[in-house]
Amino acid sequence: MALAGCTAAMDMTISAQGTYDVVLEMRDTTGSTFGPSPDCSAYEDPTAMSIPEGTSVTTEVLTGEEGNGCLVTITGVEIPEASQAAEGTMVVRDGDLYTVTIPAFGPDASQGAAQGQDGSFNSVVRARASIAFPGAVTRADDGGRINGRTVTWEDADVLVEGVSASGYAQDARGVPWWKRAGGWLTAALVMAGAGAGVAAVRRRRAPGRRRRR
Repeated sequence: MALAGCTAAMDMTISAQGTYDVVLEMRDTTGSTFGPSPDCSAYEDPTAMSIPEGTSVTTEVLTGEEGNGCLVTITGVEIPEASQAAEGTMVVRDGDLYTVTIPAFGPDASQGAAQGQDGSFNSVVRARASIAFPGAVTRADDGGRINGRTVTWEDADVLVEGVSASGYAQDARGVPWWKRAGGWLTAALVMAGAGAGVAAVRRRRAPGRRRRR
């Protein structure tokens, strides 16, 4: 299989305060999509990105060995209640859950997108989509890999068909305490281990007590 010539990566972070942020990175090593001087201005229009007007959208031109392209940063998108959301809204809140629906590539995902010679999109694009919820992921379809509060897809053939996932809207809900502790727990264990090691060395080096005559 030929190496993919394009990269598309999306990282979404949802907050318990009812907003979400997205970082979207797109690169092309073939030069057929972005060319030598990428124009990222089209992504600065919120409506073109299917998000509400007034949302903060910034773009950055990417160059280098990994390919030319665009880095798009979307900040503070308001999340509506499911009962009040317009059709096609990507993120909604339904009770204690947030639900994210990444739509398929067009009405028919098999139309309008170039596939590799083996019939797979994975041979032409390296794709990844990651969603971080405030609490634990409760559901992820189509092979999403769940790790605590994050779900990740890395299969272009799956992503082009559209995917969906849900997670708790409250911070840390459903997340085991040892995962919430994160780096603090690791640091504490390292310090405890180091302390025990130092104590053991000191005991070995301490002079023996003098025998009573």
